[in-house]
Amino acid sequence: MKTREWGEIKMNDFSLREWEALTTILDSENSNDLIKKLLAEYCINYPNKTPELIDFTNALIKTQLFTNNRQLINYDDAMKMLIVSKSKTNQVKDKFSFIAAIDVCKIHFPDGDANRYSEGERRYFNEFVTYLKDHKEEYIDDEWSIDYGHNKYLKMVLEKN
Repeated sequence: MKTREWGEIKMNDFSLREWEALTTILDSENSNDLIKKLLAEYCINYPNKTPELIDFTNALIKTQLFTNNRQLINYDDAMKMLIVSKSKTNQVKDKFSFIAAIDVCKIHFPDGDANRYSEGERRYFNEFVTYLKDHKEEYIDDEWSIDYGHNKYLKMVLEKN
């Protein structure tokens, strides 16, 4: 289970009983209505704690918006880089196009495979993988690759492909 921290609350700090109750609510068909009722009941019964709840809710919303915004920016950057690299060259065929492709692939193919992508995207990624396999001694554990934070991703791509 992933640990998510929201202020002072860690999302895996629930007791088994609490987790079962929450799972029951979250898995129900009308979970939104149940959560709204629960929040309304909390605010009615504990009006002095309502400002804390509002502050906490605002923090959750800001965190989620920041995360979603960052993800959209990353996808947008990847698509721009993919378009630019595709217009300059139709394949990953040399050191320059490979280095440009690393950032594209890290963002666009974060899991290190292209199985769920279009044929064109898979072809691009497979050219990237082929070049990496042919030149892995140049990039894997190289100081440049480590310094720019690419080494871990390149190793994962090689393991998966």
